Amino acid sequence: MSSIIKEDQYFDNEMNFCRITSNEAKTVVENTFLNNGISYFVKWEDRSFLKRIFGGRSGDTYILRINKRDYEKAVDLVDGMRNVEVIGEQPEADWSPKEEMRMRESGKKDN
Repeated sequence: MSSIIKEDQYFDNEMNFCRITSNEAKTVVENTFLNNGISYFVKWEDRSFLKRIFGGRSGDTYILRINKRDYEKAVDLVDGMRNVEVIGEQPEADWSPKEEMRMRESGKKDN
């Protein structure tokens, strides 16, 4: 039995989306994403040695990672939230055979 997935194939649909600088904002963003069907991963941002010693727990910073396809929806949801900075950029559109065929039929692509 063989697999259609080869060793040199790489699938990564996640992207760093935003930086959050407070626990309250993190809770609000998490609840907003859960209520709107956006899956996410929370990553703690590393702090320098001195910030860890003198900063206490109040200086926690989080990076939220989301699926690239949810970018536009997520930007709309966090727009205007305090302590939330969108750090990800609009991802390029995925290649689609249907989209390519539509573009060829409309004459926009010369292949």
